[in-house]
Formats: sequence, C-alpha cells, structure tokens
Amino acid sequence: MAGDAGAGLDAGDELAEVGLVLWKHHDILYQTFAWYATGAGEPYGWSANAFMSFCDECKLVDSKSKLCTHGHLSQLYILVNAPDAAEREAHHKAKNDSRKRGGSVVVADINKVRSGKNVLNREEFIQILVRVAILRYVIPKKVPDASSAVEAMIERDILPRIPRQAVVQSNDFREEHCYHEAVDIVLRRHEKSLRALFGAACDPVGHGGPTSKLERKVMSFEEWMDFVFALDLIDDEFTIRDATTCFVNARMRVIDEYAKGSMIKVKNLSFEDFLEALVRVATMKALPTEEEVADAGCDDAGGFFLKLKAAFKYDSFVRQNPQEWDQPLRQPIHKCVDALITIIIRHIEDETRGEDNLSLTEAEARAYLRVRGVGEGAAGKRKSRAGVAGR
Repeated sequence: MAGDAGAGLDAGDELAEVGLVLWKHHDILYQTFAWYATGAGEPYGWSANAFMSFCDECKLVDSKSKLCTHGHLSQLYILVNAPDAAEREAHHKAKNDSRKRGGSVVVADINKVRSGKNVLNREEFIQILVRVAILRYVIPKKVPDASSAVEAMIERDILPRIPRQAVVQSNDFREEHCYHEAVDIVLRRHEKSLRALFGAACDPVGHGGPTSKLERKVMSFEEWMDFVFALDLIDDEFTIRDATTCFVNARMRVIDEYAKGSMIKVKNLSFEDFLEALVRVATMKALPTEEEVADAGCDDAGGFFLKLKAAFKYDSFVRQNPQEWDQPLRQPIHKCVDALITIIIRHIEDETRGEDNLSLTEAEARAYLRVRGVGEGAAGKRKSRAGVAGR
C-alpha cells in the first residue's frame, strides 16, 4: 500500500491511519457484514452475490469508471477471496487430518469458510473495503491517501445507504430486550423445556448420529433452521431471512475467528445464544396479547395458537398483526417471550404423547422433531430451502 500513502507518510504510518479509521466504524462495519451474510445460504460470509448487492446498494459501482465497474469489482472479489499458498496447504492438511480422526468439524469448517466455500470472511471483507476505497478515491486523486479514502467511502457511500437492519447493534438489542429481570424470570420458568428443546434440536437422532460430542452441545445454523421450520415459525411476516438474522445476531462476536475454539462460536449457538435468538424471534412475530387470549376463552397463548390453527384463522391473524423488527411491541417484551415459548411448547405437546402440562422432556421434543422430518434425512430439506433463503 506504499504507493497509496500520502506524501508525508510512509507505508507503516498510513496503514496505522487506515486501522484507526476502520476501528472508528468497526461496529457498523461488522453489523453490515452480518446483515449481508444473511441473504442466502450459510450466513458465515459474503457470496459474490452478497458483495455485488452491497456494492449496488451503496452505489460503489460506476459504469463510467475505468476502475469500478461491475466487472472490476467482481474481479476484485475473486482476487481477495482466492486462497494463498499457505491456506491451500492448510486446507489440504485439515482434510487429511479430519479423515484420520473421523471428521473434525471445527478444523474442517475453518478451511471451508476461508477457502473452500467461495465466500468472503470478515477479514477479507475489511480488506476489500480498503481496496475499493483506493480504487474509488485514491487512484482518481479525489483524496491523497488510503485512510482518507476509507473514511470518505464509509461516510459518503456506505452509511447513508445501508439498510437500517445493518445499523442496529447486537448489544443495543440486548440492553433493550434481554437484560431485564422480567425476561429472566420467564426464561427461568421455562428453562426445563427450553433445555429439552435445545438438546433435541442439537441431537435430533439421540446420540446415534454422525455428529461429534462437541456438535451435540451447540446448535448449528442448519439445526436452527430445522427448528424454526419444524415449529412452523416461518410465515408471511416472519421470513427465512428474519430467522437467519436472529441466528446471526444472537452469536457472540470473537476477536479472531480462526483462533482455537473461536470457530465453534462463529458457526453455532450455545444454549444462552439460543435463548437470545428466541427473544429476537419474539420481537418479530405476530403474538397474541393477554387480552386477546382471554377474549378467545383460552388459558394461554399456546391454546390461542392451536385454536386459530384448528379454525384456519392463523394466517389471517398474522396478516392483521404484523410485527416489524423496528416497530413498538404490542405488549412488554417479557410477555412476548412468554407467549412465544408457550406457543412452541403447546404446539409440541399437541402432536406428541405425554402430559399436556406446559413442560417438555427431551424425549417429547425429539419425538416431535422426528415426526417433522428433522434428523438424518433433513439435509435434502435444507437444500430445497436454500433457493428461497432470501425470502
């Protein structure tokens, strides 16, 4: 980058200046990365389509430019995404090692994200931002150096144009909706059922499948999507992308995605992350209020849901009560969370043997998921859903 530095700075100084600019905006940049990763497929990186969608929406493409046409930016994506020699060697070694150990998901997945899946990881996303900024601002001599170019592109091109969802910070959501005593009380009241659900979703075949012990303690994206589909949470208002966004934003961010133990956090939900994901779902679903439940003559939101389903009125209720992610809730958050969990539990109890006591066992949860086709044959269903992941 020495050729891009200002006249009074050497390459090291300018690189430090670029780093300061990126750090200044890192929260929004990371959230932008997360948002565009939810568009289709596995939400761990940017596909070429996601990158070009970002470039189009932020008007980084200039058809009259000699450097920033669609073709130029597509080639830049390929350049940045291409594995270097060290990565190719590591990828080859990891594949061999995983075969010897019976398939190590963590090691193999690191390399799939880095070089085998044709997606930009977070580090590559930052790199490509700097490269585009240089093409747009430094080489045409609009600004003197790379740090000024990065600042200009973020302030002028990206921030005014990215979707609102890309600006919302995960910690802001947690402060507003998760870190409340009333929410904690609801989650603790249903903890037994929630742990049963989590355990069944992470291990739907009951310790007899091909997964490792580590995998059975965390929930992958595929397992999360199987979970939301099996429970009929996807509807006209709560879309596949909404469910994907809940998964992505509920994960804890790590400093180094490729440090030992970090990848498992990047690609999976712990039990606590799972609880946060459910809270996020509760802010985006059409859920009945206590008054609506009482007026319908039902004991709880789960009974209300089953009554609507039996009368084929659920879809109408959803359309009449849309809940956008950025709109005020119809009731306090803890009541939304309680309604969602109650609906999930009643739904499972209604279709499985056992007591209808608003308390699930892992056996009940696993039996329900099996009936819904979750487990060893679910891969085909996931593949069929991939085509509508941006819904």
